[in-house]
Amino acid sequence: MEKVKFTLGLDFPNTPHFIDGDTKLTQTVAILRYLAGKNMTWMGKTRKQKLRISVAEQQSVDFRETLRCFVNRSDFDSAKDEFIKTTIPAMFEMWEKFLGDHRKYLAGDNITYVDFMVYENLDSYRLFQPKILDDFPILKAFHSRIRDLPQMQKYLNSSSYRKWPIFNAKAKFEVAERHQNMLEFGFYFCLEKNQIALFTFLIVLFNVIVCAIFC
Repeated sequence: MEKVKFTLGLDFPNTPHFIDGDTKLTQTVAILRYLAGKNMTWMGKTRKQKLRISVAEQQSVDFRETLRCFVNRSDFDSAKDEFIKTTIPAMFEMWEKFLGDHRKYLAGDNITYVDFMVYENLDSYRLFQPKILDDFPILKAFHSRIRDLPQMQKYLNSSSYRKWPIFNAKAKFEVAERHQNMLEFGFYFCLEKNQIALFTFLIVLFNVIVCAIFC
């Protein structure tokens, strides 16, 4: 994979990469946006929705980075309690406020690609601290809403479902394997809905490959 990417005509050779005819992309979020553009409702229906998910997209990247950086800290053991008691709740409170109790998804009633980015992050934090969502009912309901999508359930109950590492082997993380591997889930959703689904399968793939190569 490391050598092949330099032979594909990519502007910035990297993994994951995505090739669709003459379109050749790298960078996870760029790929997600491209796939979402196949069905424009996945990009938000109105200008206000587009702005909301744009903010949520970037915040989601920071959200994940916070956990990734922490589980690789040398002082993980001594800092863990404070991280769980202070840092995580502060972030979750902001996400609860952003989602609000009147929205089904981040943009409103219609689902977008960013919902799956945030879901993947929430699930990682849940694995890190299993009861963390109990104190945040709005986020817990959102997490369940995505998890309980028929296409998600079909995937989780399929032979394709498998556990998957969250971070690199150096991470000081008690949960060694991912509860959800979204690698093929997007394809289940496409088959069911006959539309492009982008989701976390790219994000998880990106995390695993990058960690395998560079960590």
